[in-house]
Parts: sequence; C-alpha cells; structure tokens
Amino acid sequence: MTEEVSVHELNEIDYHNFIYTAPIKIKGSGYKTLLTVNNQPLCFSLILNKKNNIDNNTITFQLDDTNIQLLKEMENSFITKAYENRYSWFSADFPLDVLEGFYKSFITDNTFTATISEEDISSIYNTEDNSTNYDDFKENTRIEVVFLIESLVFLKKEFFCNIQIKQINEMNYYLVNYNSDDEDNIDINNMEIDLENSEVVDLTDNIIDLEKEIMEKEIMEKEIMEKEIMEKEIMEKEIMEKTRIMEEVKEELELLKKTVVEKEKILSSTEEELSKLTSFC
Repeated sequence: MTEEVSVHELNEIDYHNFIYTAPIKIKGSGYKTLLTVNNQPLCFSLILNKKNNIDNNTITFQLDDTNIQLLKEMENSFITKAYENRYSWFSADFPLDVLEGFYKSFITDNTFTATISEEDISSIYNTEDNSTNYDDFKENTRIEVVFLIESLVFLKKEFFCNIQIKQINEMNYYLVNYNSDDEDNIDINNMEIDLENSEVVDLTDNIIDLEKEIMEKEIMEKEIMEKEIMEKEIMEKEIMEKTRIMEEVKEELELLKKTVVEKEKILSSTEEELSKLTSFC
C-alpha cells in the first residue's frame, strides 16, 4: 500500500488547521506535543540557495523577507496555542508575555536553522536524482528543501519547534518531466510525494511511527478518561450513600428530640403532682 503525504507551500498553510496532541513525555526531562494537519505529518517546501555546509546535523539557510514573515507568523501561532492550553499543558496560568520569553525561535535575523538526521542525509539528491553529499553543492546552488514540523518540545526553561529537513533536491531547469501541452493542467496546489515508490525519498517509516505514536497516545488518553469517569461514578455513589445516612440520622435525632420533650412534660407533670401531695401533708 502506497503512503502519501502532502507537501505544502508555506504561504498556503492555515495555522488554524494544526492539530496538537496532548504533551507526552520524552527521553530525559521534557515533553512534546506532535503536530499534524488533515491527519498527515506537516510538511512544507522552500526553494532556497545553499549558503553553508552541514554543521553538527544542522543546516542554516538565508531567507527573503516574505518567508521570514510567514515563519514568524507560524511561530506566533505556536505561542498562542501554548497560551490557550496553559492550564492543560502546564497546569499553570502563565501570562502571554512569559510564554513569549520561553519560546526559542529557529529564526535569527534573516537566517533559518533546521536539523537533519543521519538517515535523511541520504535523501539529498542532485539533478540526476542520485544521492549526493550536501557539502559538495557549490555556494548559491539552487535547491528545494522539504521540511517536517514534527513537534513542539517543552523543556524546563524553554520550548521550541522541532523542525526537520526530510529531503533536499538540487534544482534543474525542469522540476517535472511533462509535455508542454499539458502545462495548463498541472495543479501545483495538490502536488504530492509518493513516499513508498519514489526513487527520491521514502518517509513511510517516519509516517508509520508518527501515526503509531498518535494512536498510542489516543488509547492512553481514552483509558485515563474512562478511569476518571469510573472514579467519578464511585465518588458520586459514596456521596449519595453518605447523604442517605445523614438524612436517616437527622430523622432519628428529630424523633429523639420529640421523645425527650414528651419525657420532660411527663416529668414536669409528675413533679407538680408530687408538690401538691406534699402540700397536703
């Protein structure tokens, strides 16, 4: 079965459609919330120029003002979402400006830095679609870079977007081989990458792992919810039983009070009779 994922144009992404999972524990001390859109991993592509070589599994790119603005808007949506979910994610009422201070941007001036895994380093291709070394590209080589927004990561004193490079293609004069007569029929907005059968890249394992992680999280949340419902029902039954017992005790007290009042009347009447008899004597 072929697994496909849409690769979006940055200016077409609607941040309101992002789906965030509840934070999950990660190795070490921290949490992360996974991001998807339309039940798929969130991928987008940019046409960029190579400026620097790979440095410790990170690559830095220079951006134009338009893309910088779009990425900053995306980061602002992350901060806004964290603020909206501050109670459920952090169990605290953090002010918005505090969360803004915690957020660590991946943009510095007009540059943008992303990580690339050892596995995805093999997904770098030249114009002949052959795997190549990124550092072999000359400066200012025109490249298409596919990015994955994997998650928001929350640490003790900061949180940031885990953005990964999944594929790099050296640009050619022709991006797609097609008959020029069909050019008007191409729908750029619906372009997709075949992740299983493509000779360029295969992200099937990544998608399966992400889907599995989301599914496991949903199962765990369902179990927690069911447990909370059961505990709530038990508590409600206990409250009802205690309320019933209290009502019974109140009724018994009322009866006892009436009995005491009646006994007091009898005692008072007896004392009066005794007093009369004593006066005759």
